[in-house]
Amino acid sequence: MSALPDEYLGLPAGFLQAGAPARVSSLWAVDDGSTALLTSRFHKNHSRGR
Repeated sequence: MSALPDEYLGLPAGFLQAGAPARVSSLWAVDDGSTALLTSRFHKNHSRGR
């Protein structure tokens, strides 16, 4: 069993513990609309290999 990160426990740490290779998350509250646009653009660019 691998060690959990000390600095941030929660849902993202659970994904890593379950075997996800990576995660993108925020440590603070964010605006829903801005976050939706950011994650959409991030996914689109990541899918294209940029």
